[in-house]
Amino acid sequence: MSSLAPDYAPQKFELFNPFDARLVERVRKELSFHALLEVDGCYGYFPDVASANINHDLPHSQVFADSYPTLKIAETEYSFSFLRIALQPLTNRAAYHLDGTSGSGLAQPGQESHKPIRRALINLSRVQDRAFRYLDRDISEVTNEGDQGYKICNEFDPQDERVAILKAYDEYKIAHGIIFCASKVLHRGVDEETYGHFVASYGLQA
Repeated sequence: MSSLAPDYAPQKFELFNPFDARLVERVRKELSFHALLEVDGCYGYFPDVASANINHDLPHSQVFADSYPTLKIAETEYSFSFLRIALQPLTNRAAYHLDGTSGSGLAQPGQESHKPIRRALINLSRVQDRAFRYLDRDISEVTNEGDQGYKICNEFDPQDERVAILKAYDEYKIAHGIIFCASKVLHRGVDEETYGHFVASYGLQA
């Protein structure tokens, strides 16, 4: 039996032709261009993060956000949060964490939302599945603060680990994603050995 409340537990979904394929490809090329200059090969568009280190001058990503400001999934409307690409695998470096906001997920200590945060994560890659991992465990003892404002969990029982595979955006124009309560379910993404990822995220603060 799961330790997670039914309203919090991750659930996979499919969307038929939710985005313009040509725009998605332009976003992929735009983020890839910048990712090539990063040590870890990772780059993203995070419009809610106010930082001198975050580049908001990403016109194709901006068009995507403006064109699809919301998505309706399972009768619930989610708002655009971010786009991110990784050109190389980000394997086991990411800690299990809880999100602090419905946007990027990042929050300064003491500024975290006290309302449940729901997130929809969508695999935009046409070549690679995305492995979404989460822990089926109680979060009451998770108090560690990560360096990006997350609450993190570095130690866990491997028996609590679960994985959901989000299939690549396929030739039938079906996008695969997952919805979950990001402030109540410890989660992380782990890439395969040969490729990184390309995802879109939408959020909802209940």
